[in-house]
Amino acid sequence: PLKKIAQLHICRNDINENGIAYDAHLAPDENDWNEIKDLLNKYNTIKYLTIEYYKNTEVLIKLLKQLKELL
Repeated sequence: PLKKIAQLHICRNDINENGIAYDAHLAPDENDWNEIKDLLNKYNTIKYLTIEYYKNTEVLIKLLKQLKELL
């Protein structure tokens, strides 16, 4: 249940050629950041945030800065 959530894994999914969503570890977009913000505001049980993005160090640093601003 969401009311017991302790950790968020942050990344964007993708859709394969069969129309099935999968965990692609893409950089979060504006919609993702808005959803993260909403979840953090709604559930005070969230203590840990993990960005799951490994493709580009410079992008990862930018994402970490965005996350810090969100907090």
